[in-house]
Amino acid sequence: MSEDSVRRGVDYILSAGAEPPTAILAMSDRVALIAMDELRRRGLSVPGDISIVGYDGVPEAEISVPPLTTITQPIAEIGRRAVKAILDHDGKVHRDTLPVELVVRQSTARPRT
Repeated sequence: MSEDSVRRGVDYILSAGAEPPTAILAMSDRVALIAMDELRRRGLSVPGDISIVGYDGVPEAEISVPPLTTITQPIAEIGRRAVKAILDHDGKVHRDTLPVELVVRQSTARPRT
């Protein structure tokens, strides 16, 4: 997803209805960080006006301003299992579930009233 497409998405979300959302759940931390920047550029506060949650747990999430609430996933383990699945491929479809963790930081707050 490009930075421009995220910015256009934020524009769409903010112009889609009379009342802006109270939160955005982004498909990745990168998307969430770009959305936070776009909201700040528009004079909106994160989390004062809109909370944001990312997904991945990249290191930049912890040092962003404000620090990004994110859902972390075990990236190294995903890589190991992907390689094993390729090397041990038996022609069947397999599903695998790994744990994720919600890391609450300062990009989220209670919804405004």
